[in-house]
Amino acid sequence: MGGGPGLCNWRGLQCRSKGKAETNMQFSGSTHRVSRRGKVNIIGLVMFLAFVGAGYFAWLFVPYQIDYMNMKEVVTSSSLAWYANAAKSASEKKLDEQIRAKEIDYITREDNCDIGESGDLYVVSCSWEVDVYYFPTNYYKTLTYETTAECDKGGMVMLY
Repeated sequence: MGGGPGLCNWRGLQCRSKGKAETNMQFSGSTHRVSRRGKVNIIGLVMFLAFVGAGYFAWLFVPYQIDYMNMKEVVTSSSLAWYANAAKSASEKKLDEQIRAKEIDYITREDNCDIGESGDLYVVSCSWEVDVYYFPTNYYKTLTYETTAECDKGGMVMLY
Protein backbone atom coordinates (compact mmCIF):
# COMPACT_ATOMS: atom_id res chain seq x y z
CA MET A 1 0.00 0.00 0.00
CA GLY A 2 2.44 2.69 1.06
CA GLY A 3 2.03 6.35 0.27
CA GLY A 4 0.05 8.83 2.27
CA PRO A 5 -3.40 9.07 3.76
CA GLY A 6 -6.41 8.11 1.64
CA LEU A 7 -4.63 5.46 -0.46
CA CYS A 8 -6.42 2.21 -1.03
CA ASN A 9 -5.55 -1.25 -2.21
CA TRP A 10 -8.28 -1.73 -4.84
CA ARG A 11 -7.84 -5.46 -4.97
CA GLY A 12 -10.19 -5.38 -2.05
CA LEU A 13 -8.22 -6.11 1.08
CA GLN A 14 -8.06 -2.83 2.92
CA CYS A 15 -8.08 0.93 2.60
CA ARG A 16 -6.39 3.47 4.89
CA SER A 17 -7.80 6.87 5.58
CA LYS A 18 -5.78 9.27 7.78
CA GLY A 19 -3.98 6.46 9.54
CA LYS A 20 -7.06 4.33 10.29
CA ALA A 21 -7.42 0.98 8.60
CA GLU A 22 -10.74 0.08 7.03
CA THR A 23 -10.88 -3.60 6.20
CA ASN A 24 -12.77 -5.52 3.50
CA MET A 25 -13.59 -2.48 1.35
CA GLN A 26 -14.42 -3.95 -2.07
CA PHE A 27 -14.17 -2.07 -5.38
CA SER A 28 -17.48 -2.69 -7.12
CA GLY A 29 -16.59 -1.41 -10.59
CA SER A 30 -16.85 -3.26 -13.85
CA THR A 31 -15.61 -6.82 -14.13
CA HIS A 32 -13.55 -6.40 -17.32
CA ARG A 33 -9.87 -7.16 -17.22
CA VAL A 34 -7.29 -4.52 -17.90
CA SER A 35 -4.69 -5.68 -20.39
CA ARG A 36 -1.11 -5.79 -19.27
CA ARG A 37 1.18 -2.96 -20.19
CA GLY A 38 2.83 -3.41 -23.59
CA LYS A 39 0.27 -5.89 -24.91
CA VAL A 40 -1.37 -4.84 -28.19
CA ASN A 41 -5.15 -4.94 -28.25
CA ILE A 42 -5.92 -6.44 -31.69
CA ILE A 43 -9.55 -5.28 -31.79
CA GLY A 44 -8.54 -1.72 -30.95
CA LEU A 45 -5.83 -1.79 -33.62
CA VAL A 46 -8.27 -3.08 -36.27
CA MET A 47 -10.83 -0.42 -35.32
CA PHE A 48 -8.18 2.30 -35.49
CA LEU A 49 -7.02 1.15 -38.94
CA ALA A 50 -10.63 0.98 -40.16
CA PHE A 51 -11.19 4.53 -38.88
CA VAL A 52 -8.05 5.79 -40.64
CA GLY A 53 -9.05 4.00 -43.88
CA ALA A 54 -12.56 5.46 -43.78
CA GLY A 55 -11.11 8.92 -43.19
CA TYR A 56 -8.74 8.49 -46.14
CA PHE A 57 -11.53 7.49 -48.52
CA ALA A 58 -13.73 10.30 -47.23
CA TRP A 59 -10.87 12.72 -47.90
CA LEU A 60 -10.65 11.38 -51.48
CA PHE A 61 -14.32 11.17 -52.48
CA VAL A 62 -16.50 13.42 -50.31
CA PRO A 63 -15.41 16.76 -51.86
CA TYR A 64 -16.48 15.56 -55.32
CA GLN A 65 -19.81 14.30 -54.01
CA ILE A 66 -20.40 17.71 -52.41
CA ASP A 67 -19.59 19.38 -55.74
CA TYR A 68 -22.08 17.04 -57.44
CA MET A 69 -24.81 18.02 -54.98
CA ASN A 70 -23.96 21.70 -55.48
CA MET A 71 -24.14 21.30 -59.27
CA LYS A 72 -27.61 19.78 -58.96
CA GLU A 73 -28.65 23.00 -57.25
CA VAL A 74 -26.84 25.12 -59.87
CA VAL A 75 -28.56 23.50 -62.88
CA THR A 76 -31.94 23.71 -61.15
CA SER A 77 -31.58 27.43 -60.41
CA SER A 78 -30.27 28.04 -63.92
CA SER A 79 -33.28 26.40 -65.58
CA LEU A 80 -35.61 28.36 -63.29
CA ALA A 81 -33.82 31.60 -64.24
CA TRP A 82 -34.56 30.83 -67.89
CA TYR A 83 -38.23 30.26 -67.03
CA ALA A 84 -38.48 33.42 -64.87
CA ASN A 85 -36.80 35.74 -67.40
CA ALA A 86 -37.88 34.00 -70.61
CA ALA A 87 -34.33 34.38 -71.91
CA LYS A 88 -31.56 31.85 -72.45
CA SER A 89 -28.96 34.50 -71.54
CA ALA A 90 -30.43 34.73 -68.01
CA SER A 91 -29.86 31.00 -67.61
CA GLU A 92 -26.25 31.28 -68.84
CA LYS A 93 -25.56 34.19 -66.50
CA LYS A 94 -27.11 32.38 -63.51
CA LEU A 95 -25.10 29.24 -64.28
CA ASP A 96 -21.81 31.17 -64.39
CA GLU A 97 -22.63 33.07 -61.19
CA GLN A 98 -23.60 29.95 -59.26
CA ILE A 99 -20.52 27.96 -60.34
CA ARG A 100 -18.33 30.87 -59.26
CA ALA A 101 -20.24 31.30 -55.97
CA LYS A 102 -19.94 27.58 -55.13
CA GLU A 103 -16.19 27.72 -55.98
CA ILE A 104 -16.30 24.77 -58.37
CA ASP A 105 -13.35 25.87 -60.47
CA TYR A 106 -12.90 22.80 -62.65
CA ILE A 107 -16.40 23.00 -64.16
CA THR A 108 -17.15 25.71 -66.73
CA ARG A 109 -20.27 26.44 -68.72
CA GLU A 110 -18.41 26.43 -72.03
CA ASP A 111 -16.66 23.07 -71.52
CA ASN A 112 -19.02 21.08 -69.35
CA CYS A 113 -22.59 22.39 -69.69
CA ASP A 114 -25.28 22.49 -72.36
CA ILE A 115 -28.22 24.89 -72.29
CA GLY A 116 -31.03 24.41 -74.77
CA GLU A 117 -34.70 23.76 -75.43
CA SER A 118 -36.24 20.37 -75.95
CA GLY A 119 -39.84 20.73 -77.10
CA ASP A 120 -41.53 22.89 -74.48
CA LEU A 121 -38.78 22.31 -71.85
CA TYR A 122 -35.86 24.51 -70.82
CA VAL A 123 -32.97 22.07 -70.35
CA VAL A 124 -29.71 22.73 -68.49
CA SER A 125 -27.30 19.81 -68.39
CA CYS A 126 -23.75 19.52 -67.03
CA SER A 127 -21.38 16.56 -67.11
CA TRP A 128 -17.78 16.24 -66.00
CA GLU A 129 -15.09 13.75 -65.08
CA VAL A 130 -12.64 13.79 -62.19
CA ASP A 131 -9.52 11.67 -61.76
CA VAL A 132 -8.97 10.60 -58.15
CA TYR A 133 -5.43 9.44 -57.36
CA TYR A 134 -4.81 6.93 -54.61
CA PHE A 135 -1.79 8.20 -52.72
CA PRO A 136 0.98 6.81 -52.59
CA THR A 137 0.28 4.48 -55.55
CA ASN A 138 0.11 5.39 -59.24
CA TYR A 139 -3.44 4.04 -59.46
CA TYR A 140 -6.29 6.43 -60.20
CA LYS A 141 -10.03 6.17 -60.66
CA THR A 142 -12.09 8.33 -63.01
CA LEU A 143 -15.38 9.49 -61.54
CA THR A 144 -18.05 10.59 -64.03
CA TYR A 145 -20.86 12.92 -62.98
CA GLU A 146 -23.88 14.24 -64.87
CA THR A 147 -26.89 16.24 -63.79
CA THR A 148 -29.76 17.66 -65.83
CA ALA A 149 -32.61 19.97 -64.92
CA GLU A 150 -35.67 20.44 -67.14
CA CYS A 151 -38.12 23.25 -66.50
CA ASP A 152 -41.44 23.31 -68.32
CA LYS A 153 -43.36 26.43 -69.38
CA GLY A 154 -45.27 26.34 -66.08
CA GLY A 155 -42.15 26.48 -63.87
CA MET A 156 -42.14 22.81 -62.82
CA VAL A 157 -38.58 21.46 -62.56
CA MET A 158 -37.49 17.85 -63.02
CA LEU A 159 -33.97 17.03 -61.87
CA TYR A 160 -32.05 14.03 -63.24
